[in-house]
Amino acid sequence: MNEITKTEIRKRLGNITQLQELLFGEQIDEYNSKLEQYNQRLDALEANLQKSQKTIEASIAQAEKKLFEHIFSVANALEKNSHAQISKTQEQQRKLQQQLDKVVKYSQEHLDFLHQSLNTKTNSLKSEITQTKSALDQDLNLVKQEFLAKLENNLAELNNNKISRTDLAEVFFELSLKLKRTDADLNLADSKDLKTLTDDSQGNLMLPETK
Repeated sequence: MNEITKTEIRKRLGNITQLQELLFGEQIDEYNSKLEQYNQRLDALEANLQKSQKTIEASIAQAEKKLFEHIFSVANALEKNSHAQISKTQEQQRKLQQQLDKVVKYSQEHLDFLHQSLNTKTNSLKSEITQTKSALDQDLNLVKQEFLAKLENNLAELNNNKISRTDLAEVFFELSLKLKRTDADLNLADSKDLKTLTDDSQGNLMLPETK
């Protein structure tokens, strides 16, 4: 069989992009599909985390408001009763103080529970994101292995047709750049997502100081 020239190859296949599509089109589509699923999953998890944070933060704010209102109410009652009869005031103050202590204790326990719930939810979603990335990495590694197997099979066929080494090198170079760029983007996106989740969960747990 006569050697196929570079001009003849480009005329038959069109260009390097068509050659890539011919050799690896199905695998590249699968690879891109995995990446899209990964990004959609991360977006959904982040949205779920933000929604949960807002819900729990609203509950914390409402509990704090009720606590402060109750404390002020009891404090006002104590102040008013301080001007009443001495014999009755001490007993009333004692009862009001007990009531105030119970309110503070209950409110503190409720706030602690809300904070714990927020931390648990945050850690759970962060763990799910990590597991999702791990599963995707395994899938992508499998796709890459299929790439290599496909390469070996096609190399044998291409060598039989004596296709130019320059053409093959150009194809593989473009594929390598695409895979490396995708891996770098994934690692950068994952680091930013986890850092954002950690910063948001820590920042949102800050409560206003009580003077």
